[in-house]
Amino acid sequence: MARIAEQVIEQVRSSVDIVDIIGEYVQLTKRGYNFFGLCPFHMEKTPSFAVNPNKQIYKCFGCGSGGGTINFVMEIEKMEFIEAIKFLAEKYNIEVNLETKKSSKFFSQLFEIHNLAANLYQQNLKTPKGLQILNYLNKRGINNDTINEFQIGFSLNKWSFLLDETRKNNFKSDALIQSGLFINGDKGYYDRFRNRIMFPISDRSNKIIAFGGRVFDSNDPAKYINSSETPIYNKSKVFYGLSNTKGFLSKENTAIVVEGYLDLIQLFQNDIKNVVAVSGTSFTDSHALELNKYVKNVKIAYDGDNAGKNAAIRSGYVLLKNGFFPEIVVIPENTDPDDWIQKEGPIPLKNAIKNSINLFEFQYKNSDIDDSNPNSISNLVNDILKEISDVVDPVHKELCIRSIAKVTNLNENTLFESLSNMNSKKSFKTNYDKKSKKTNNNDLTNYNLLEDELIQICFSNDSKTRLFIYENMNTEWMISKSVKSIFNEIFIHLHSEYKPDINVVMDGIKDANYRQKFAALIFDIDKKILSIDAAIECLTRIEKSFLKRKLNSLRESLNILKSDELKSILIEISNIQSSLNNIKFKYDKFNKN
Repeated sequence: MARIAEQVIEQVRSSVDIVDIIGEYVQLTKRGYNFFGLCPFHMEKTPSFAVNPNKQIYKCFGCGSGGGTINFVMEIEKMEFIEAIKFLAEKYNIEVNLETKKSSKFFSQLFEIHNLAANLYQQNLKTPKGLQILNYLNKRGINNDTINEFQIGFSLNKWSFLLDETRKNNFKSDALIQSGLFINGDKGYYDRFRNRIMFPISDRSNKIIAFGGRVFDSNDPAKYINSSETPIYNKSKVFYGLSNTKGFLSKENTAIVVEGYLDLIQLFQNDIKNVVAVSGTSFTDSHALELNKYVKNVKIAYDGDNAGKNAAIRSGYVLLKNGFFPEIVVIPENTDPDDWIQKEGPIPLKNAIKNSINLFEFQYKNSDIDDSNPNSISNLVNDILKEISDVVDPVHKELCIRSIAKVTNLNENTLFESLSNMNSKKSFKTNYDKKSKKTNNNDLTNYNLLEDELIQICFSNDSKTRLFIYENMNTEWMISKSVKSIFNEIFIHLHSEYKPDINVVMDGIKDANYRQKFAALIFDIDKKILSIDAAIECLTRIEKSFLKRKLNSLRESLNILKSDELKSILIEISNIQSSLNNIKFKYDKFNKN
């Protein structure tokens, strides 16, 4: 990987202001010492996302997300650490010199290959065949400005056009192979896309990462083909057109989701710009989370055939379980948004978007049910209830029930009772298991609180307290993997006269869940008593707990050991018992100082 000099990283840390950076994504309001806003990482109505300007960290008390400025950029922009540093450095005019290694060069070449391909495909529109493509698109109502904005191009009907061009640019073989633009056949590699209208797929920062290709005047049964997944392209996380439309999404606070490239382009050109398209895949949880960064409302405008209707219902439930109340745009039978606009102009579609209906009404109207058959209605309602049983927010769930009751003319209480019975059956085993383990879990919880407290004490303003932990703490005593990992990042700083830098520690923690835990522990640390007495008490109890666990384990082993092994175990038990008896005296000298 590429390396950035530590002094540059430190300059970025010291220059950026977390309130300014997060304020670009979240509307923040100051309350006391901290700032609060709606979390950009999950759906919520009451602000639980807090930013601490003094510590330069954030913490969501709803979903648990937390970290420093660099972590926020990594999470919100889906960047790696080095990308986030470069992103922030550019904002603050800090020069970043990278020591480029193989992996960084590899990723750079993947982006360069895609950029070159897009340029070549666009240039192909100037060929005689390309002019036919332009004419075809223009006849579909897509003008040249829109073609340029979305960088639409054309892949020639040649087996190695792109391959030959990329080889002229001396790209590494590994990058070419993993770009997803070439296929390995019996006679070697050849172009994946041939004789197709090409739609570049970009990430949200407008870097081209993949392509979709639509067949043109060919008998090829595959109307569309898409790039295979690559190190820079995960189709379950990417929307087509997002880099062009994200500003309009935020402005309207509503996203219209369509299925096809031409659907999106047609809507965009006809002044319906708050639109995104799924990219050759089903709608996923990752798609829902991506939308949640920009909007609170989603309308699905899929094709009007049965496949499109069923896909709209499936996508609707994915959105529902991720905190949205999706609506479905009713598209005429056996047509799609692109065709509809071509035939009748944009007004009918705009009216359909305005009059979109909720998910449950759409499913009810498009289900093969017999209104005179109670079993038919019951089966459909139970299917719907099974879907909403996974909705976590009780208010969200109640609103779903009200909507279902209105659509089906069933009593709300009846629906609640049915849903409750479903949830009871689902959770019976889990609750039974929890009950049987309750005592052990309580003991473990109390011990975990001790380890958490130790992490907090490491940020005491008193250098003697920190040095005491540095000289006496043994990570072997710890149970929690997360706390042990966090402590290992802190440990090296404890012998310094300066207390550990929160953001240096934060950036050193690689696991996102561990970073969230650290942010939670550190956010309100000013309210804690971080004295030498607290440190002594904490270490005493942690070590004592470790010795007791070890003692119990050895005692249990006595029943299965051979006689010649008993003596050494008994000696070890005696030594541990002695350590337990003397542990108070071990730390007494620190109390006297």
